[in-house]
Amino acid sequence: MKLAIVAREVMPEGGLTLSAFRLAAALGEAGHEATVIYDDGEPPADLAAYGRRVPFVEGPGSVSGRLAAALEGVGAEAVLVDSGRLADLRAAAAVAPAAIHANMHDAVCPDRSRYWARAKQPCRVRAGWRCAALRPALGCSGLHRSLDPRPIAAQREILDLLRGGGLGVVCVSTDQAELYAGHGVAPERVAVLPNLGIRATADSLREAVRQTPEGWRGATAFFGRLSKQKGGELLAELAARLPAAARFRIFGDGYLGRRIAATQPAEVMCGHVPQSAVTGVLMWARAVAFTSLWPEPGGIVGVDAQLMDVPVAAFDVGAPRYWPAARRFSLGDVDAMAAWLGECEAPAGARDPEAVASAQHGYWARIGARGAELLEGFAARGTFGAPAATPAEEMILAR
Repeated sequence: MKLAIVAREVMPEGGLTLSAFRLAAALGEAGHEATVIYDDGEPPADLAAYGRRVPFVEGPGSVSGRLAAALEGVGAEAVLVDSGRLADLRAAAAVAPAAIHANMHDAVCPDRSRYWARAKQPCRVRAGWRCAALRPALGCSGLHRSLDPRPIAAQREILDLLRGGGLGVVCVSTDQAELYAGHGVAPERVAVLPNLGIRATADSLREAVRQTPEGWRGATAFFGRLSKQKGGELLAELAARLPAAARFRIFGDGYLGRRIAATQPAEVMCGHVPQSAVTGVLMWARAVAFTSLWPEPGGIVGVDAQLMDVPVAAFDVGAPRYWPAARRFSLGDVDAMAAWLGECEAPAGARDPEAVASAQHGYWARIGARGAELLEGFAARGTFGAPAATPAEEMILAR
């Protein structure tokens, strides 16, 4: 099978980019030809062979025409569209059976987030025109954007295509698949493939272990943007409730950074770090605090931690609802989360690079096999068949 994955701009360490290229690699290792078609940017160096840069956003003619020509050029028998753009979806559907690769909530929310910023709660209003009047009050996005009808119109058109049977959806979590089904998408057009997580060799893991500073070893770690959605406002409270031995460390930056830093010792605020450093911290970690308040579509760091046998504490919302090895807590219950994290024991040393690399290899082999099965069926008949009886996240820990 020849599969194309459509992106627009790619970044070497961007979460959406990594999920697309790692899926292409997993399918390639399963014996299929998968190519990421992108317009601009730099792909991950170790996975660049799975990409093809084709400038289709600007140029003579339409975006749809240029993208369709690129897809025909690689002989695509099925297409996954990562960009969430209506024009890209239409171009892909004109060439081959096409599905949204749902790394965000594009088709069911005009703000892509499904989150009320002011109420600090997941959105409970059916997306579309009926949510338009509530958006400015609920803080779904900035005031100017919340008053703009174009995102709502685009979201509605995508959802109409899905409901009408013109497209499929490959979700990165069971929770997200339930969200699409709740918006009227036929179950046989929705599949779950949690293709998130690190792909590393034992040698690279050993190097990451060696490079991790002493002050980061044995940490109870938070990774992510310091924003309300990610639970940034809860981090100071969480830090205050954790014992000093827990070695709480915050990895990330964002608009809440200064406010959080004003309450914390300097060693707690570690700033934004590259993927290699995240890997090293996880290899030494005592636990991970996953404090997202919004319904995460996938939650990359949570998948990484489970694969590496790191204890994970998360709120019971979004993708974590189905994580097989996470401890879940009521939304915003910092006291309970801190109590559990405080009881996690520090590892005697770093995790075994050979064992971690083997777990990651097995996981990606399962993703490749399951992805090939789903997409071959979709290319042949335009549907994914009956939904799986068990949550797809079980693939994370299958051995």
